[in-house]
Amino acid sequence: MLLRADSLQLCKPRFNRNRFKDLLTGKLLLCLAGYLLVAVLPAHAQGLTSLLVTGGDHAYFVDANQHVNQMYFTGSGWTFQDITLAANAPLAAAQSEVTSLLVGGGDHVYFFDLHWHVAQMYPSSNGWIYQDLTALSGMPDAPVTGSSITSALLGGADYVFYQGSDNHVKQLWWTGQRWAGADLSPMTQPVILPSRGSKFSLVSEGGRLHLYYTGSDQHVDQLFWTGSAWVCQDLTVAADQTAAVKATNNSSLSSVFANNLSYVYYFSPSMHIMQLAWDGSHWHNFDLTFASSAKVVAAANSGLTSFNFTNGMQFVCYVDPNKHVDQLWWNTQSWINQDLTGFSGASTQASPQADMASLVIGGGGHIYYTDTTGHINQLYYDNNVKNWVNQDLTALSSGRPNNNGGHSLCREYIHLGSSLIAIENVQY
Repeated sequence: MLLRADSLQLCKPRFNRNRFKDLLTGKLLLCLAGYLLVAVLPAHAQGLTSLLVTGGDHAYFVDANQHVNQMYFTGSGWTFQDITLAANAPLAAAQSEVTSLLVGGGDHVYFFDLHWHVAQMYPSSNGWIYQDLTALSGMPDAPVTGSSITSALLGGADYVFYQGSDNHVKQLWWTGQRWAGADLSPMTQPVILPSRGSKFSLVSEGGRLHLYYTGSDQHVDQLFWTGSAWVCQDLTVAADQTAAVKATNNSSLSSVFANNLSYVYYFSPSMHIMQLAWDGSHWHNFDLTFASSAKVVAAANSGLTSFNFTNGMQFVCYVDPNKHVDQLWWNTQSWINQDLTGFSGASTQASPQADMASLVIGGGGHIYYTDTTGHINQLYYDNNVKNWVNQDLTALSSGRPNNNGGHSLCREYIHLGSSLIAIENVQY
């Protein structure tokens, strides 16, 4: 392994006993001769989520050091920030997903910490704040290892959902005065539990919440709030029986609410992209891969994200077996398959196992994904060139050392093939 000498910068750490204990627990660092060296770890990012905050789009993820990070667009460029360090928070769990909400004009990021407690971080006038929501809510049991996590805003309150160690669906919410928790599964009739490790997808509409997941029978189920009670429904059974198709085991899920109708997307065992659609009175099941112009299946364990335009157009994005990001586009008449990576001319390969996220910004779709080197990328349609553009946001993000007298922390990455080393000095 060869390192450029001008790439290596050592910085003296500011000792924090609790933070040092957390880092040692995560086996991330070695303290040698008064300097901080961070171990070489596989490059990857996980738990990708995105949020549109006034002034620009934000992407959040967990890095190889189990830190929660954000990259955000300032209007003129992309900036990187390590939120875990900014909040002096404990490490995220190695398999933690991330979800985010815009609450009161500020971004709130939810994840699982090393002890699999539900945690949140949010910015304040005094900097980033960390909270252990499992402890604050008094919930007796922690989430199951590998649980999905999702969130929604309803009536000015934030709601967070996850899977408990008993496989029940758990809910945490802000009452306006404190965090509270509840086990939703025993409250429903019938009781349909998610399979262990099931992905979650959540939609908030008209004062109601719809949580989608897959059961042990590989059916797609929903748990929804009517306004007065929680109800569980097997959508695979509710849909047209002649067309109903099961989901692949713990399939990625994505859902949207458009024009007063609900749409849920998932993968079949043959990795076709499937849609469950609510027409206002009945659920219907459609094979979008079969219906599309080019029948391109998804890669095994692909992420999945979806969005819609107000004109009725719908978009579903996934990773194909060639590690390209593909899009299924409903143009209001038919489904069309598009190879967005191919259109962009990028040589970047998407990681099939990584999560995906999307936003609609200025009337256009922005798709976020992790590539095979662990970098966060976005694909978006540029009206100026009339084509799709791929950007490596990790490479574009600022946050490099400037030694301007600010607080100094060892926390930047140098990529070395499929590995990374964190030994540069970053100012916050």
